[in-house]
Amino acid sequence: MGNKQLVTRYKYVTLAIGGMEYLVTPYEWIPENSVVIRDEKSNTIIGIP
Repeated sequence: MGNKQLVTRYKYVTLAIGGMEYLVTPYEWIPENSVVIRDEKSNTIIGIP
């Protein structure tokens, strides 16, 4: 399952955009070069479900 489907399960997700971390809704416009922040151990998306 791709990030797009996983991210829509969250109210907010943490993204890295231009070296800064932001808490955003999956319905906002997100730049293509942004990175979804994941937990190092479990590899789960960091956000608010």
